[in-house]
Amino acid sequence: MTGNEIPALFWMFVIGALTILVCLILYYVAMVMKEAATTVAESRTLIKSSNEILVDAHETVNSVQSMLEDVRTSIVNPIGRVGGLITSIADTIESFTSFVSRFKK
Repeated sequence: MTGNEIPALFWMFVIGALTILVCLILYYVAMVMKEAATTVAESRTLIKSSNEILVDAHETVNSVQSMLEDVRTSIVNPIGRVGGLITSIADTIESFTSFVSRFKK
């Protein structure tokens, strides 16, 4: 071995260190992919449960809408009709009184 050559032991350490670094990188990539797979599985169950909650909320909204429609048809519409009847009676009385007051002059 001459003074200008790099010993083979040095190259073994360099190649070994590079190999260890590549193996660690591959290991961490594999762990990230494994964690991503479990996260996706958990998110699917979460999405299923949120879909069930949305269906329940939709059913609740539909039942409340039907209840409000029943209230409107059974309470508000008759009150509106009575109010319209009272308004028409008041208009009739007002027109009658104005008609009578024209003849009094």
